[in-house]
Amino acid sequence: MTRESCHTITACGSGGCRPGPCRPKDVKAELVRSAEVLIREHYMDKFSLKLLSDALHVDKSYLLRTFHERTGLTLLEYHNQIRIEAAQELLMRPEIPVASIAHRTGFVSASHFPQVFRRHTGQTPSEYRNQHLTYPEN
Repeated sequence: MTRESCHTITACGSGGCRPGPCRPKDVKAELVRSAEVLIREHYMDKFSLKLLSDALHVDKSYLLRTFHERTGLTLLEYHNQIRIEAAQELLMRPEIPVASIAHRTGFVSASHFPQVFRRHTGQTPSEYRNQHLTYPEN
């Protein structure tokens, strides 16, 4: 790319348009942001590296490596983190049973959900709910 073709228009006024400096795109940062968006949009679905890498048009190994380099998390850890954040919100609604929350947040097994939840929060879903909910006194 020539230096001239790299400039973008930054300001236009009565004196004409002035070129601004070219800032190379941070392709890896964009890839990570795109992966995060897709995971957030589909957190309730079973995680599939193949589907994610296909949707982003990148090699699976490159995606795994780049995501981990930029975030310090594996894709599966991030996926589970998003699920747990969603579960934490739902746990603030006492009318929703914990097993239902597990299914709503994409955990196929209601027995696996508390294990993952505890690994991320240090508490079981029930303990988290009891600690964070305030019940009216009679």
